[in-house]
Amino acid sequence: MTILRDTSSQSNAVSRCLITWLLALLCNLASAPTFAQERFLIQGIIDGELYKTGDDSGLLSRNGGDLSVLGRLQLWSAFQISRGWQFYAMGEFETDDASGERETEAELEQIAFRYTSPSAAYFLEAGKILSPLNAHSNRQLSTQNPLIGQSYLYSSSYPWGFQAAGSSGYLDYRAALLDRPDINPELSSIDPDPALRPAFGFGVTPFTGLRFGVSYTKGPYLNSQLNSTLPQGTDWRDFDLEIVGFDLQFSRGYFELNGQLVVSKYEVPYYESSDYTGYYLELKYTWTPRFYGALRFQKLETDYGNGGDYLYGADEPGRLTDLEVGLGYRFSPNILLKVAYRTDQWSVNPEPDYPISNGHSVALQLSWFFDLGSWFMEKPQ
Repeated sequence: MTILRDTSSQSNAVSRCLITWLLALLCNLASAPTFAQERFLIQGIIDGELYKTGDDSGLLSRNGGDLSVLGRLQLWSAFQISRGWQFYAMGEFETDDASGERETEAELEQIAFRYTSPSAAYFLEAGKILSPLNAHSNRQLSTQNPLIGQSYLYSSSYPWGFQAAGSSGYLDYRAALLDRPDINPELSSIDPDPALRPAFGFGVTPFTGLRFGVSYTKGPYLNSQLNSTLPQGTDWRDFDLEIVGFDLQFSRGYFELNGQLVVSKYEVPYYESSDYTGYYLELKYTWTPRFYGALRFQKLETDYGNGGDYLYGADEPGRLTDLEVGLGYRFSPNILLKVAYRTDQWSVNPEPDYPISNGHSVALQLSWFFDLGSWFMEKPQ
């Protein structure tokens, strides 16, 4: 069952908010360069991407198999309000012709207040924040992601909530209350309604270069529009999604390894439960200071393609295998060029009567990182 919503007014509001935020940043930087240098940060990334894909893949096809071009601007800023208190925000403008028509979108991904303790042992933040479950967060930006695509195991959306986090010795922790579940919108037809849920993350670093982590969350994942279809006497908030994640980070010399295993358990109307498992492994090796190679392999179970019918007793989830390999070359510390090949294959199709085709993609990405604040800073005499 697919739940459709009118998001045009929300999109316009976000666009106006982003434009206002950007103009305010520029005005502050231009009018007070010395003040900005001490207490203000604004940085960003400009991406240009070129794709050639197959024309019938459910996940990888773009622009009907013809050449597809994407442009993206990401901006993030931080402002030191007073000792220990910061305000930060991150927004994105994107223009894309993947659907066959040129579409432009704007999204305010993060906006929050943060308090950092004097010893920097912990911090508190509230607003539109990053979920503790997102182990891939430090590699989401194109200049940090060794490949062009992203893992399907995490959501790229940012929930509203409150979080406390910190570290002590070998241990680190994150504990939060969030208003949305960690569901990848690319693979789900459900648009969850807001409902508070706890989320936790813990990690141990036995020595530099190795970290093990675990994360957990549980809470409602449906929406109020489904109430009329649910068992009598129940509400959409009565059905929870429980997620347990395990992640690994290892680096030594020129080699890097990242991995994550996620187990999701859905409380399903009219049925006991529905379990989904997925994992990925990501390898990177740097041959020279400028040149590297990378690979990401992932397998997962998903209801993608069956219109959300798994909520009401689909026999078996789809099983997807995805592989991406690529090369990267750094022209400078701020300019990165990548080329990648990606392919996916369904070993169990989520909709046997209307099978989803396997796919492939060849992509080129050029990324430029910039520090906008430095452009307005006063030069030393």
